[in-house]
Amino acid sequence: MFKKNSVKQQFVDITGASSATASKFLDSNNYNLQRAVDAYFNSPSSKKSSAPVFDKALVAIFENYRDEDNESQIDINGTMQYLEDLEIEPEDPQSLTLAFFLHSPRMGVFSKSQFLKQWQQYGINSIDGMKKFLAQYHESLLYNEENFYEENSNLGYGKKEPVTFKKLYDFTFDFLMEVENQKLLDYQTAIDYWTLLLPLVVNTAVKDGSLQPDKRATVESRIEQWFEFVRNEYKRSFSKDSWSMFYLFFKDIIIKDPEKFTDYDEMAAWPSVMDEYFEYLRENELLEELV
Repeated sequence: MFKKNSVKQQFVDITGASSATASKFLDSNNYNLQRAVDAYFNSPSSKKSSAPVFDKALVAIFENYRDEDNESQIDINGTMQYLEDLEIEPEDPQSLTLAFFLHSPRMGVFSKSQFLKQWQQYGINSIDGMKKFLAQYHESLLYNEENFYEENSNLGYGKKEPVTFKKLYDFTFDFLMEVENQKLLDYQTAIDYWTLLLPLVVNTAVKDGSLQPDKRATVESRIEQWFEFVRNEYKRSFSKDSWSMFYLFFKDIIIKDPEKFTDYDEMAAWPSVMDEYFEYLRENELLEELV
């Protein structure tokens, strides 16, 4: 009974709901706190209710970092201090994971609404708790463990889907847009973030067995050749489609057979930049011929 009362209190603290409402949602979800909280926030009655009551300790954390001129966001200065307190370097991939988790609208900015909503739904209201959660969340993303879910309105009301590394990768493109209605990503910025992201894909592929360790160096050479091709031959910005499709090209063509690109099909619907890269490798005798 003590454990159930404790879980009920956590539900009340997170949602601001009444004790009776807490009992209703916890009973229907076998006292699984996360499922009950998700069910509550996705219920029609919750969406019609007044603004949620946020945990005071969580609000205090936000206030510690918020922009002095805009109380609804954390700006770049607050973000840098926040990262320092979380013991995350700006160039650490976990900083990108944090931006993804908090639905950052652009680099160096966190909105108050998403900051409070995201942390509260997991019952986290301390820097130490955030550190531990981010480590778990980041690892789950890397290895596509599907331990975390996010609502996707495109699937229908209240529907959720697992959070995956591909979603983090696709998020990165929009995150890097600097002005409203920007559609293209500068190629050097793209290279900078591929430098951050692609080694994570390689590490995961080695761990899950889709890439043999003795092929790792070849894949890493392909990454460098891609960068050289983009810098010296392509020299153009990337659309979101090209950015997104390169992840699939990297996983399905390069990692699968880094020496010959066996599954590459010139008639497939790859963006033209990937076809040009293939031709670049072949013309420079950097790709083994298929027998």
